[in-house]
Amino acid sequence: MDTPSLRLALLFALVAALGATQCCGQNRCSGMEVLEVKSLAALPTGIRQLLPSGTGHDGIADTGGRFNVSDALTPETAALPMRRFNLAAVGATCAVVAIEYGGIAHGFETREYHLIDGVWRVAAQGGLSREPKSVSDLLR
Repeated sequence: MDTPSLRLALLFALVAALGATQCCGQNRCSGMEVLEVKSLAALPTGIRQLLPSGTGHDGIADTGGRFNVSDALTPETAALPMRRFNLAAVGATCAVVAIEYGGIAHGFETREYHLIDGVWRVAAQGGLSREPKSVSDLLR
């Protein structure tokens, strides 16, 4: 029997299933051998080009570099980037990158990239509540 509520329930189930596969799935880079990358310079060029460039307010600091951890723009922090590279897991055709961001909602954003036809593309985005200290933290 085809009713509007049945169609709506099926639509919600489909959206939930699709959403679960698109947002930072449980199996990031599943089955792929990855290397731990701890600096922007060690990332593949194609991924580096997708990240903010420079070191100013809209840029990104390298691991351990100074960045603005607050929302406040003072003379001391105005020239600092609002983001800092944290860690990456990089395989032949898949990578997951963690970027720390400052502000009142301080945290870590993750992006999963896939190499498709020779071009790195963002496949998923998500967040972590705490700093990833290892590749296994990043790939969870």
